[in-house]
Amino acid sequence: MDQTPERRKRIERSLATSDKLEAEARAAAMIGEHKAALLATRPRVELTWKHALEPGREHAAPDGGKIVATDRELIYIGGNGSILRQEPNGGRAAQTLVRNEKVGDSNWRFAEAF
Repeated sequence: MDQTPERRKRIERSLATSDKLEAEARAAAMIGEHKAALLATRPRVELTWKHALEPGREHAAPDGGKIVATDRELIYIGGNGSILRQEPNGGRAAQTLVRNEKVGDSNWRFAEAF
């Protein structure tokens, strides 16, 4: 079971020396591992792309036409088959990750500021 840093027991290890410089040299690897573990648990924000409509599909438009969604673009097609306009299919999104797991919904409106 993973424990949060606040709940972990304090671990003390003997470095088997009374020489301060030697003790620091021996402890350096353990300190590095500890700092890497702390960094891995820190939440971080990752920028990604959030689609407004599912790509690779045709969607019904409110005016009776069609919307073709690609990975990055929405193509609006009128009732007569003409292309009315094109616009981005979503935008950049900020996703919060903890230990490489998503912990919240992407917010692409927030990410526009990045």
